[in-house]
Amino acid sequence: MTAKVFDFKQFSVRREHAGMKLSTDSVLLGAWTADYLIRRSRDKDLQQSSYPDRPVEHILDIGTGTGVLAMIMAQFFRTASVTAVDIDAGAVADAVINFRECPFSSRIVLCQTDISAVCSNRELMEKSVYGRTDMDPDKRYDLIICNPPYYDSAVGVRSESRRQARCNDSLSSFRLFTAVDNFLSADGYACIILPVSQSSGYLEEADAQGFVAEKTVKISSRADKEPYAVLLAIRRKEALRGINGNIGKNGICEDTGDDSSLFKMTAVSSEEQYLTEKDGRRSDFFAGITRELYLR
Repeated sequence: MTAKVFDFKQFSVRREHAGMKLSTDSVLLGAWTADYLIRRSRDKDLQQSSYPDRPVEHILDIGTGTGVLAMIMAQFFRTASVTAVDIDAGAVADAVINFRECPFSSRIVLCQTDISAVCSNRELMEKSVYGRTDMDPDKRYDLIICNPPYYDSAVGVRSESRRQARCNDSLSSFRLFTAVDNFLSADGYACIILPVSQSSGYLEEADAQGFVAEKTVKISSRADKEPYAVLLAIRRKEALRGINGNIGKNGICEDTGDDSSLFKMTAVSSEEQYLTEKDGRRSDFFAGITRELYLR
């Protein structure tokens, strides 16, 4: 197929072989993750609390596809190293080209493997096909980011590449959170985007494997539309022990009524946002988090 190229302010995304095209959801996830974590790290109340956030130094992008999330992470976290992983040869071929041509190429490593087939960073690095890292192979990641495949069936999907990109038999909720458990540091974050219809099942699996949603944002295409997706910032339950909150059902941290600043900063909050106005302009929320990405 003919290569398609989408230009961002600091890098371009070329797609010729990958199973899925560049999606707004991937850009949304990357921009929101950076905005959420960078704002937390700058908050004085949080820095003075007993649970300060560490700098994001090592990032893992599971199911990188053309590499857009890896490059967004490298742009916003300017000193971090990013490890991108994908099982699909076509996606890897596109990602190699995109990484080589981006200004963050020296900080990105690309591995071709099934993430559920490796259990440690040392094993993962053995699957590297592009780039080098100075990360200690025995360390874990401060941030894991993933726009997972979530369709239940491959009916009507002709190519294997597209099936892997779309259908969750290649990366089920159980496999995803098993990988998060294997690779996430004790106080790290896993940020994902899911359809609203799939979120409860993923949160139940997260809860079963010892994780909790610290932040949830329901996303609508417009203010007058129902939410279609949810952004999640996931953490280990142990990272939130001692906070004035309860771990409720479906893996969401619940408010106990305590109004302390510590609780407000570290326990989960939920909100709803939308992407575009009725006239097609980006909403203040979406424009704000993507202003350093989109050309216009």
